[in-house]
Amino acid sequence: MAFRTVAAAFVVTLAVAGCVTTGQGDGPKIVLKEASSRDRLLAETMGGMLLTPSQRKQLAKRMKQELPKQDLPSNFDTGAGFAGALALGFSPFSAQGVSTAGTISAGLAVVDALTATDRMNQVSAFYLPSQFEGNDIRTSSEATRIAQNMKRARVEAWAKSVGRSVSCVHSCDGPAPLYRITKDAAVKDRYFDPGLIYLTLAQRPMEQVQPTALESQLLGFAPAWKSSGPAGSPFCISMEEFAKDGKFPVSKDPQIGEYAANPCRSEHQNPLIRSLLRALTSDGYMFVGNMHAYSQFFALNGRILQLDRVADKFVTGEIAPETDAGALAPL
Repeated sequence: MAFRTVAAAFVVTLAVAGCVTTGQGDGPKIVLKEASSRDRLLAETMGGMLLTPSQRKQLAKRMKQELPKQDLPSNFDTGAGFAGALALGFSPFSAQGVSTAGTISAGLAVVDALTATDRMNQVSAFYLPSQFEGNDIRTSSEATRIAQNMKRARVEAWAKSVGRSVSCVHSCDGPAPLYRITKDAAVKDRYFDPGLIYLTLAQRPMEQVQPTALESQLLGFAPAWKSSGPAGSPFCISMEEFAKDGKFPVSKDPQIGEYAANPCRSEHQNPLIRSLLRALTSDGYMFVGNMHAYSQFFALNGRILQLDRVADKFVTGEIAPETDAGALAPL
């Protein structure tokens, strides 16, 4: 099945035509453009736990009407099972999501997917193909280490590009490294110019997965490894010093273990953090979606989609790169 077959079925007409601008506090006006069908579909299905029950119901209804049935697995479900998979944090296009949807539809699992009220504030994932730099990825620990190294390299390259320095200050070889990012004197951000940023990029263990044809086409590669759980590759930032007497307070996670208790405030409401999100997701392996009251976005493939907390149209558009053009300027 060619991706264009699926994409053609999901061409969306947004409430805006072309590009529009919206106010955004002290930052530049947000320029929204129409999100691509592929990006919109990825955000809706990977971000299922960000959706309200009503949004899940509407998405399942639309999928049932619009998905090209001839291109789907025979056991693919677009009814309650589809919404149930979303509610449980599975992409309905993944092998596990297809299986979960079928189980729910068969009545073998009890999930009130359409009326459940639970939603997460953030979802995230990291995918890898079967090979990295020409070599097979053979174990979960190897895949997890590759994911962490890739994220660190992206952060270092991003910091250099925006006139900042980065150093790891806690759990540097562990699953939840804490990075300290400081500003160089030669560059100033016009809208948001913190002297200090703490960034936590945690990584839950990578699990081996079996790709489906539709999932592979949407991702652009056949996934062989995926971070575990609906928040498998968490992203959070803070702009305050939270070490006490030179030591960071710690918390514990069953999978991650001990990590620095960063008072996270994941956001996208300024050009600097949007540039970081674009850098982290630029090669299509990492995805992160946020549904806090102050920040609603889904970052993927080097782009950032604006989300709506309650509207049936979950994705309202892509924040156009020109929104942030010229935000960084020499002193």
